[in-house]
Amino acid sequence: MSIRPLFRAWLCVPIFCCAQTHDVSSPPSSPPKSKAAAHAESPARTLSRAWIRDALQIDDLAKRNAAIESIRNGLQSHDPVANHAGLIALSAIGEVKYDKQPFRALVLPYLKSSDGAVRAAAMYALYNTVHEPADLDRILAMVDDPSAEVQSSITHAIFLFSGGEVTGKAGDAVAKLLAGEDTRRLREALRGIWGAHLSPEAEQRVLELAHSADPELRHAAIYFGLSTLQPKSEAVVDELVKTLADPVAENAERALWGLGHGVPEPLEPRVADAMLRLLSARSSARIDESTLRLIGMYGTRDHAARLREIVASANATDSQRAAANRALAEIERRQK
Repeated sequence: MSIRPLFRAWLCVPIFCCAQTHDVSSPPSSPPKSKAAAHAESPARTLSRAWIRDALQIDDLAKRNAAIESIRNGLQSHDPVANHAGLIALSAIGEVKYDKQPFRALVLPYLKSSDGAVRAAAMYALYNTVHEPADLDRILAMVDDPSAEVQSSITHAIFLFSGGEVTGKAGDAVAKLLAGEDTRRLREALRGIWGAHLSPEAEQRVLELAHSADPELRHAAIYFGLSTLQPKSEAVVDELVKTLADPVAENAERALWGLGHGVPEPLEPRVADAMLRLLSARSSARIDESTLRLIGMYGTRDHAARLREIVASANATDSQRAAANRALAEIERRQK
């Protein structure tokens, strides 16, 4: 599993990243900040901004190297603001080409900092050095960290350092983080499992949260959790199919999006069946396009017969016929 794009999307948070984009496939982030973090964060971010900008630019190698050296000096400084700024900068330049190995030893001590915002930033900075398998244990040791900054990021850090395989001891830790009743903390924990392969216990908890009486928590379980899991179990696929009829449009739309990826091959015809039912029950050009695309991805010869009926129907619109023909072509391509 490639998790770097997920990492970049998720890292759009005030203490870690300098740019933000948001669409249906990118998780928004707004972690809570303690008063102490808010006091220290602004000057650290201000200091880090030029380092990040110069490290990311692609026209001047000398400027890029100077920025990397400034980050190194920040981490080695006796100034806590410079230390924090260096960690923020490392967290934002993971894809920049430079010798990352020497930074590992500089970052590790900050996992033990007395400042929760610094500990949280250090998790991401460590990931952007040459991280090692044993680092997962370092992150798991922080599961009970009392700071709001670490708690808002710990699940995602587990996801990163486990390579997206949130099973075994990583799965146990995430299941524990999902076990509480605090809506805000649960939402942060759910946000961190974006795109994960979850242990059965953690997955079961997400399914339970998708039935929460709290509409915000239910939405988070669907949006950040069920719709993004890779791969999706039979129970998750069935729950997303049920959610297609959710009276909350955002949940139904997210379920439809989620059924477009991570569906194991044996479950593909089940999703195609659901798409045919949805197609016959809705009068939305956007839903028509999405359902017919998924029928093309997952459908069999039986589904192809239904598509031919759509193409031949006098009641079908031109766009429906075009989408149905594309789906037919895709089924035929896959059946060869």
